[in-house]
Amino acid sequence: MADTEVNGDEFEVKEHDEDEIIRLAQKKDINAFESIYKKYLARIYTLVFRMVGNPMISEEITQDIFVRLWQKIGLYKGKNIVNGETCSFYTWFHRLAVNVIIKHKRLKSSQFTNEIYLEAVSYGDEKKSKDMDVSMDIDKAVSSLPHEARHVFILHDVEGYRHEDIARIKNISVGTSKHQLHRAKQIIRRLLKYEM
Repeated sequence: MADTEVNGDEFEVKEHDEDEIIRLAQKKDINAFESIYKKYLARIYTLVFRMVGNPMISEEITQDIFVRLWQKIGLYKGKNIVNGETCSFYTWFHRLAVNVIIKHKRLKSSQFTNEIYLEAVSYGDEKKSKDMDVSMDIDKAVSSLPHEARHVFILHDVEGYRHEDIARIKNISVGTSKHQLHRAKQIIRRLLKYEM
């Protein structure tokens, strides 16, 4: 094991050791899995919150995603080939997470809210209040999108998925994905124009 240190209960991960940490987690090493959990928790929670918009439900789904990762991590073969392309662990994990989110949506659709928060503008101290107003307008516009259009918008424009991937994840055609994205952008433009 290269540059990985075990200090009592603490398991330090050096960036270049992620493959080794993943291999250990695949062997059900609790410390290695905890390391992955700590590294990706914030990113996964942010993804869930963007798609769900409810903090309590987002926490529950985030935990479910990590349980699913524990169950499925053995399927990751290191730089997996997906649709003819190699993908990193995070890309593979991200897809697993989106699938869990969609499954929850289907099973508990009545619990999902219509709100979603988009990190369109940084809220740093240097930002002017006008930037915050624009960001809040964008948040409001995105949250008012129809459910399917909002999901496609988030997956494509925020998370960077291609239409082919979105079609596979959501079990829709590529054309439907493109149509939903176009629809989402039209609605956002119309709402932002109306409010300004």
